[in-house]
Amino acid sequence: MADYALSQKADEDLTEIYTFSYLNFGEEQAGANLLSLDECFALQAQMDKRFDALTRRIDRFMIWSFGITVTSAGFIIAVQRFWPNPT
Repeated sequence: MADYALSQKADEDLTEIYTFSYLNFGEEQAGANLLSLDECFALQAQMDKRFDALTRRIDRFMIWSFGITVTSAGFIIAVQRFWPNPT
């Protein structure tokens, strides 16, 4: 069900939220609130995985871009150095 882990403090906070909702709004609403929070946490965990994948792709792109830039600069320097000077 859950694809995320909560800290002990977060788990205690959720227990307090459930208790408050149960006492003030009833068992059905407390359960609905807890389920809604669970869905939000699961969505956040999914978004974190997507962010990690995007970060890896951006890292590969940056390395590739740096390689192309260095290669191009080396080529330009070589051409300028070995090209006959018209003077």
